[in-house]
Amino acid sequence: MTTGLYPEFIPTFYARFPMGPIADWMMDEALANGYFRNGSEFCSIYARYLGNRWASCLPLRLAIHGFQFKKRHRKLLKNNSERFRFEVKPFEHNEEKEALWQRYKTNVHQWGNVSQLEFHLLRGKPATNYRMHDLCVFDQGKLVAFSIFDLGKKSLASLEAAYDPDYANYSLGFYTMLLEIQFCMDNGFDHYYPGFLPKDVPMFNYKLRPGGMAFYRLRTKEWHPIEELEETDWMMDEMMGQLGLLKQVLSTQGINGIEGYTLGTSFASQQPRLGSFNIHLIVPLSLSGQVRLFFITWDAVTSQFLLFEGTNLSPALALDTPKPVHHYLSVQQQSFLGQFLRAGDLLTLIRRLLA
Repeated sequence: MTTGLYPEFIPTFYARFPMGPIADWMMDEALANGYFRNGSEFCSIYARYLGNRWASCLPLRLAIHGFQFKKRHRKLLKNNSERFRFEVKPFEHNEEKEALWQRYKTNVHQWGNVSQLEFHLLRGKPATNYRMHDLCVFDQGKLVAFSIFDLGKKSLASLEAAYDPDYANYSLGFYTMLLEIQFCMDNGFDHYYPGFLPKDVPMFNYKLRPGGMAFYRLRTKEWHPIEELEETDWMMDEMMGQLGLLKQVLSTQGINGIEGYTLGTSFASQQPRLGSFNIHLIVPLSLSGQVRLFFITWDAVTSQFLLFEGTNLSPALALDTPKPVHHYLSVQQQSFLGQFLRAGDLLTLIRRLLA
């Protein structure tokens, strides 16, 4: 799909790119191909930076047609509907919502630095770029919970939620999720997207509570029931393991690989691109008196190492130290040198370059 200035939403392990105004059908396609909106960027979900580490993640979705609430969920909806009032409308930022957001993130999620809600959601871009709505829950006129979501043509993508800690006994965070699903059912939507599921992070497990969730398997580019999840679907783990083993192989030959993590903008592509992967071994080699930078990554979809050469790396990267480097700027120029099934084949090429 190519439309004007918009990139194609090619399913890929790692991509993040800025988006302006987006049509509702384009939102549907992005979500269906494993993307979600984070601020003013669209990102693939298989590798996410969570606080102080990278984590393996998977995109989730719920098929609305044929879905039914469990008995305990219908009870929660009934009981809370008798106590609270809710409304759904286009997103609007106000002081009451901001105060609730700040209190929730500080006291419940215990974020060290809580950005302003509107900036967190849009990074300075206008809300009109997206069909962003909020679902607000009130107790006798007092705002006690809200959720915020994007609407596609036939999809709803949940972005954020918050509730008053004083009302923790009412399960308002999960209640707003059930109300979002009910909104999809009432409006004839096809899919509900609750965001991403990180591996081994219990606070995100609530996303599985409604039942019927599916995950996107990038290797086959298909959605599968969560019950079919396999260890190999956590692709970030595989990438880290393969690059760790390769680093050991290189070190036995006196070649130091320096870990580097991509945080900059990258675009999805059908051709091998350095920006399609978020972690690399950066190998500086002195060739003919000149230091050249080689980047090695692992493609978990094809189960191969990829080799690139790049230039104009961030000056923050200290090439003479073996410690991990967590941030570097975009590589301005790159060339793809080949793909390798085995570390030994890659080592043979590096030796050839050094000869």
